[in-house]
Amino acid sequence: MQPHPTRASSRRSATSAPIIVTDDWPEQVPIGDAELRVIEGAFREELDALFGSLP
Repeated sequence: MQPHPTRASSRRSATSAPIIVTDDWPEQVPIGDAELRVIEGAFREELDALFGSLP
């Protein structure tokens, strides 16, 4: 039986540097057909309420 892994403390020590997060994503992220279908499926009721249902 193996011991449970230990977790690092959530406290940062006084000597640790702040974490800097950067990204290289474009300003506008393209959405493909598959992603659009998932979004439409998940928000169908809300989209229908805002824009009306499609025929």
